[in-house]
Amino acid sequence: MRCSESWAARVADIGLVLLLSALGTYLWRGLGVLLSGRISVNGEFFTWVTCVTYAMIAGLVTVNQGALLIK
Repeated sequence: MRCSESWAARVADIGLVLLLSALGTYLWRGLGVLLSGRISVNGEFFTWVTCVTYAMIAGLVTVNQGALLIK
């Protein structure tokens, strides 16, 4: 960002970033709503997602406990 940029230009940039972020978020949420009825809870894909989710949670818990032990 240059010093010569006006305050209004910076606010417009921030507004654009927020708008694009919201658009991306709601696009994926809408897609999830449309596809949620077609995904089997007992299917292979859902089982894989569950395993990945538990692995991520285990990794986060392990990292946080390790940080507590170091202090």
